[in-house]
Amino acid sequence: MGRTRLRLPVLGNRATTVLLALAYALVGSLTLWLVREAGYGLAVPVWPASGLALALLLRRGRALAPGVLVGSLLVNLVNLPLLSDAPAPRLATVAVPLVIALGATLQAVLGAAWVRRRLGSRPALDRAQDILRLVLLGGPCACLAGSVFGVGAQLLAGVVTLAQAPVAWLTWWVGDSVGVIVFAPLVLMLLPDRGALWRGRRWRVALPSLLVTALSVAVFLFSAAQERRQLQLYLAQQATQASSALQRNLVRHQEVLEGLRSLMAVHTLTVAGDFERYTRSSLQRLDGLEALSWNVFLRPEQLEPFEQQRRRETPGYRIFERGPDGTPQPVEPGRSGYVAVDYIEPLARNARALGFDIASDPVRAHAIDRARDSGRIQATAPIRLVQESGSQQGILLLLPVYRNGGQGQDPEQRRRDLKGFAVGVYRFGNLLNDTFAGGDYDQLSLRLLDVTPGEGAVELARRGRPDLLSAALPRTPVVSQRFEQAGRLWKLEVRPAAGSLQGRNLSTAPALLVGGLLVCGLLEALLLLATGVESRVRIELERKLRTSLAAAAVAHEIKQPLTALLYQADWLEAELRRIEGAPAAVQGLPSGPDQAGVLLPLIEAAEGVSCQARQVSITVEKIRDVLRNVASQLAPIDLTDPIFGALLLAKADLNRYRIRLETVGLEEPVTVLGDREQLQLVVHNLIRNAIEASGAGGGVRLALHRGDQAVELEVADDGPGFPQGPVDLDGLLMASSKSEGLGIGLYVVRCAVENHHGSLEIGRSDLGGASVRLRFPLASKL
Repeated sequence: MGRTRLRLPVLGNRATTVLLALAYALVGSLTLWLVREAGYGLAVPVWPASGLALALLLRRGRALAPGVLVGSLLVNLVNLPLLSDAPAPRLATVAVPLVIALGATLQAVLGAAWVRRRLGSRPALDRAQDILRLVLLGGPCACLAGSVFGVGAQLLAGVVTLAQAPVAWLTWWVGDSVGVIVFAPLVLMLLPDRGALWRGRRWRVALPSLLVTALSVAVFLFSAAQERRQLQLYLAQQATQASSALQRNLVRHQEVLEGLRSLMAVHTLTVAGDFERYTRSSLQRLDGLEALSWNVFLRPEQLEPFEQQRRRETPGYRIFERGPDGTPQPVEPGRSGYVAVDYIEPLARNARALGFDIASDPVRAHAIDRARDSGRIQATAPIRLVQESGSQQGILLLLPVYRNGGQGQDPEQRRRDLKGFAVGVYRFGNLLNDTFAGGDYDQLSLRLLDVTPGEGAVELARRGRPDLLSAALPRTPVVSQRFEQAGRLWKLEVRPAAGSLQGRNLSTAPALLVGGLLVCGLLEALLLLATGVESRVRIELERKLRTSLAAAAVAHEIKQPLTALLYQADWLEAELRRIEGAPAAVQGLPSGPDQAGVLLPLIEAAEGVSCQARQVSITVEKIRDVLRNVASQLAPIDLTDPIFGALLLAKADLNRYRIRLETVGLEEPVTVLGDREQLQLVVHNLIRNAIEASGAGGGVRLALHRGDQAVELEVADDGPGFPQGPVDLDGLLMASSKSEGLGIGLYVVRCAVENHHGSLEIGRSDLGGASVRLRFPLASKL
């Protein structure tokens, strides 16, 4: 029984487009996940989806382009927000993925069109020039579009900086190009509709290529993990140093508050100038300190006398709180106590806070209660300062001051003895800039958060732009340090600043990956070439075997009636000659001159039939010898002899169709080693094809061009010519456009030419039709 072959269903363009979109999104997301594990952003060192898109558009046409657009859009919509912990701009999350998808689609369409124009939609990839055209046109040339669109969109949206753009573009371009070089041939050979062409080649090419690709990716991930670990250690050291520096700076600030508390516990200020003199040196020494204030604690019955006393010194002074809309309003009566800003320096930029009752704000009141009852310095949660005109977060450090400098034995006593608070006012952005000005900290991106349990994480400030999308270096991990500060839990996150590591340590992981995959591409090209040559030889042998069998069958079928015809012609000729010599009475024919007039034409016709039958028999044997690759008896001959012989045989057809025949270069003899009958058969076949292609009144040209090493015979016509675009020579040689043709004409020509160590080329002639050029080495060169 015959073997049943499974045939996969042929999908329409719509179904294939959907599958392409899903496959592109899946392959792209998997690639980004792998490289993100190594710390990369959208510009990755290899992009297999580009090879997938090119192969399918090359095979099925640009009707599948929407699949590339949708697949790329899905990949980038999902993965762009994952590049950073910070919220991405709206433009970056919507417009950038769309522009990247348009670039990927244009890249696939251009690459497929360029390759299709030169190789057709089903390249065999069995010749070096075909493989080179695929990887160059579909890879580096077409991939310029995707890289320009992708990096340009990220640059305009602010995802990458101008300094990062060149390296990002190079990485993007190399990644897409390597994806095409390595994966496009793999996809082409795995498509199910090219079984005969790729039989025996698929696994011999795909398996080594996939193994080397997997090894390259594994080496890349291992190298990237090692670099990530080293960078993690470096950042951990920097984070420890940074958190220690911030805490040391805050300790200096607390020392100032301790000195102010000691002063206020035993002295009573009489004028604002006294407070200004006490705080001037501290404010000049500590740049990150926005203000120092003395906030007095007042009971309800003390409000009005205190305000009257302060107005004598500062006209217009009043104690206030802020309403829901942020505008000042009188304090709410009936509360148990008030904490008003009595003095604050520098006054010029903090005057709006003078008289503000900080206990009227729940966030500040919570810190007041903790500081008052504990006797220790306490910080508020992040707040907006009354005097803030920008967008920075602020805090207050509150240090309680008790009467007579006491600390109290318990919270109840501290509440009774509370006099007020020495307060440090801070803007977090200014505090970070003061703490980390200059030095190695300029190479870091710092982010300070308040992560006090039960309140949720709140960002306090940032310093330096993080390296969110470095194309040449890993997008490094975040290293953080938590520490307790004045009753709050803070976390300092440390990352490299944008571009800060480029001069310190260029990553070798992308170079290893690209180098490994280029080696894989070279290996793949060599495997394609080796298996392609072997496959082409195998197919040629199979075709020759089929043709030889067919020729043998045809010769057998022809020779049987031809032998009978030859026998009958010889018998008829012998009988006519016998009758010619017999007596007229026996013959039943007229005697004398009339007898010769009757028999002579019959004898000549019988001789002609016999001669033509022998010639046909010789021709059939020659064709069979050519197709069977029987070694020809080559001898030095003048190539013009078989050409003129072929012209003589074609004379009747040339006259019947009124062909305009032009001959060039037949005046001088040209010596080659050849078989006259085979060469005459070849030339006659080409002339007959040219006559049939040109039609009545057409033109045919035979041109013989001599060279130093070889001679070229061209047979050209003004007929329709060969098909436009890439020509499948093997298929064309075995094809026939005539219903009665055997489809072996040109194939016989090529076999005969190869028997003579020559070559065959086909193309379009300057007459407008077909051109067949035969090249034979000169006899002196063999």
